[in-house]
Amino acid sequence: MNVEEQLIEAEKARTQEERPRGGFRRALKNFFRILRDNSLIVSRNKKEFVRLPLWILAIVLLITGLWKLAIVVVIISLFFQVRYSFGGKDQLPEANEFMEKAGNAADHIKEEFQNKTEA
Repeated sequence: MNVEEQLIEAEKARTQEERPRGGFRRALKNFFRILRDNSLIVSRNKKEFVRLPLWILAIVLLITGLWKLAIVVVIISLFFQVRYSFGGKDQLPEANEFMEKAGNAADHIKEEFQNKTEA
């Protein structure tokens, strides 16, 4: 093996070491950990009335195919002061922020509608 071939082999070995290994596997493992360690919390008037583990929710929605209906029910329930959040080890702050904004948007739309009907 000449010097040029050795340099090429060394460069290949170095680039293979730099590549992240198991990226998809790690992401999948993290996804299942989040499902296992967290719950969906459903509350109304600041009183929690359902805490459902995310893994159960995922299985039910995927197996039954009711995820489209679940989205509609969640949106409609937001107009009746039902709020959704996530709790558990991770607390999922981005998801909770999104759910809070969705609830606030529903309240705003409801107030605008009531104001227009009163006028």
